[in-house]
Amino acid sequence: MTRIANCLALALLAAMARSAHAEEHGFAASDLEAAARASDPATAEIASETEALRRAIALNTAAALGQRGRGERQLLADALGTGDGGGDLRARWFAGGAIVQTITGGEALLYHPLARGWLALAWRKDGDGWRIVAAEVRAAAAGGWTGSEKPYRQALAQDYAATRRVVPTAEGGLAGEAADRWLVGLAAWLRQPGAQTATDSARQRIIAGTTARFGSPTLDLLPARVRATFWPTGAIGRADGGATVFFGSALQPQIIVTADFAKGLRPALQKLSIINLDHAELDQ
Repeated sequence: MTRIANCLALALLAAMARSAHAEEHGFAASDLEAAARASDPATAEIASETEALRRAIALNTAAALGQRGRGERQLLADALGTGDGGGDLRARWFAGGAIVQTITGGEALLYHPLARGWLALAWRKDGDGWRIVAAEVRAAAAGGWTGSEKPYRQALAQDYAATRRVVPTAEGGLAGEAADRWLVGLAAWLRQPGAQTATDSARQRIIAGTTARFGSPTLDLLPARVRATFWPTGAIGRADGGATVFFGSALQPQIIVTADFAKGLRPALQKLSIINLDHAELDQ
């Protein structure tokens, strides 16, 4: 929604810049009409529908699909692979970390930076409101930031900034495989001695807003209701033998918190960091 508001503001400013009347007397009717023409009202509606659906799936996949029409349920189930086994868990994980990117011609694109996968939703409006007429998971090209020699936070931000600009065309199998790898990696980490306790302790610090001494005072400034929604979403081993756990929030999927743990029989928290992917382009 912020991007849409920014587009409206820019369109209005551009119209004002072209009008001497606006410079002398403020807003003219022609200025407001030009700004209105620059924005498709359906875009804002689709953005709202997409974000509401994304959050609903992240909260409870079965309930979210149950609120859609029969045809929509089938489209979403086929795209996300819901149902038996880990299907619903994978769908919740994917939806919780997906970030709305563009809305063009009735299609909304969401991108998950860890899975490096896209969810494409085509919307159509009828007498009952907006409904989904097509849904598909697509994948970015093979590769990604995890194999980079750069610091992982920098590598992730740069990969996001670059990949989110590429129109997705690849079949979505790679995205599903990536989701499974992250979930399996997190499970493997949590099974290590002391890892569950260490991870829970780090999450409690995030919730309480007491992370400053571990390097992330900005994180403490997030609203308490947002901090309360951060949960571990993945874990990776580091070259120094330690591990990094990723925390994500379905309310603010563009913000990722990382917790660095030292190597040892009982993992010790070394650092908490925040990655705001809204600023990823600034890190190029």
